[in-house]
Amino acid sequence: MFWKQKGRIKWLKDGAQNSKFYHFSLKMKRNKLFVNRIETRAGVWTDNTVGIQDEAAAFYQDLLTSEQQAVDDSLLDCIPNIMRMEDNSKLLQWPTIEEVKKVVFSMDLDSSARVDGMRKKS
Repeated sequence: MFWKQKGRIKWLKDGAQNSKFYHFSLKMKRNKLFVNRIETRAGVWTDNTVGIQDEAAAFYQDLLTSEQQAVDDSLLDCIPNIMRMEDNSKLLQWPTIEEVKKVVFSMDLDSSARVDGMRKKS
């Protein structure tokens, strides 16, 4: 934990700069996220780039074109109700014009961009 915190401090101090540390951190993250191999639908592992691409494409093709699975609503019964129905119905209502106007006019002038996209100079 100590080394992780020390690394975080170094990142906060040096991370945003175009430094050797910054580029090393990016390279390590890229290596960590890189898919080296993948298990095919047949259960065989492949490290071939084309094989990995084909398996990924097939997975998402199947996912996006398959028919919707029926959801068993009885599974939701194990989740406790912690909100009253009246409160939930209030949350589902659209805000009124008066509520929106009240919020917009109570905002600090410097908290968002103006209509022209620029911020007010201090």
